Amino acid sequence: MQIALHPVLKQNRESIAVVVGSHVTGLGIIRNLARGDVPVLLLDYEANPGAYSRHVTQALIFDYRRDWEQFVPLLCAIGRQLPQKAVLYLTDERYCLLCARAWQELSQYYHLPFNPETIMENVSKARQLELCRSHDIPIPWVFNIKSRQDLENLSDQAHDLPYPLIIRPFDKSEYFDTVDPFRILHLYNRQDLSDHQTVLERELSHGLVVAEYIPGGPRENWGMNAYCDENYQVVAAYTRTKISQYPFRGGTATIMEAPFNQRVFELGEKICQALEIIGPAAIEVKYDRRDDQYKYVETNFRYPRSGSMSLQAGVLVPLIHYYHITGQHDRLKGLRKVQQEDSGYYIEALWEWMNVVENRPRGEHLLRVLKTYL
Repeated sequence: MQIALHPVLKQNRESIAVVVGSHVTGLGIIRNLARGDVPVLLLDYEANPGAYSRHVTQALIFDYRRDWEQFVPLLCAIGRQLPQKAVLYLTDERYCLLCARAWQELSQYYHLPFNPETIMENVSKARQLELCRSHDIPIPWVFNIKSRQDLENLSDQAHDLPYPLIIRPFDKSEYFDTVDPFRILHLYNRQDLSDHQTVLERELSHGLVVAEYIPGGPRENWGMNAYCDENYQVVAAYTRTKISQYPFRGGTATIMEAPFNQRVFELGEKICQALEIIGPAAIEVKYDRRDDQYKYVETNFRYPRSGSMSLQAGVLVPLIHYYHITGQHDRLKGLRKVQQEDSGYYIEALWEWMNVVENRPRGEHLLRVLKTYL
């Protein structure tokens, strides 16, 4: 496979950054790296906003979705032309798993951003919850469905389950190429459980996590975006909270803010140790007012969509990642590792205005949205 690289990338004496994914996640990484004038090669199967950033040295658009077996050879063809190992930034679990399977081959050319010994197993949400429980990290009530017998056992308990419930797949990456992927299902009573039996039976092969829905609105959803070293220690991180989400009762963040939360930060450090995280992590927890605890939800072993908030929070996590993994520790000295008074916002405007339309009678919601934009 022949790939023509820009001369700047082939002649650069320091490591370049290879960012896989040009959507909003990749764009956030690119803007962080620009603060350190890091040369960036962008790789994606289609041209999203990041491909047009002035901070990208070269954008390669290569439709490897038609044959995913081309993805690793493509990375190797790029790596063989570089004078130094490149720093690889991955924006989706599917990329992480593909690279993990080719660890030995790719590690010749790249500084890889994950723990090769654990990522294949720990990407499972069920495994994450199991590890958190074993490390005394608070989790909600959970039940794992791996077989038809498990589903029957759940149905037998239908009268006693702690409704409402949320059902998610063990591993979202298995649905990467699915036209209509199963992402999340809310059950509010035993009739809902009965009505959705066909859906649950269809998804049995993927494995499903059934969890108690912790009461509270978007503001109770907290998280930490972090980068960890080879000892699972947090090198840099900032905390964040949702202001709104779509659908409003439970869904993808549409407005986020990045205030510092000491309790979430300390819990995030403990989670990084429990999951043996190396590289980036997007940790999600939710505050439960019933017992005054933050409870584990999930972790993605990559940078999140809201990663551009690191610029406003004053913690340039992707750039710190670059300096740390390439051993440029002198350049780390002037960079803040944890946020202080800074904050920032992340807004998915289209989806949030859909929230406004669907929640018109809720004056409080509309006022909160408008204050965020002002």
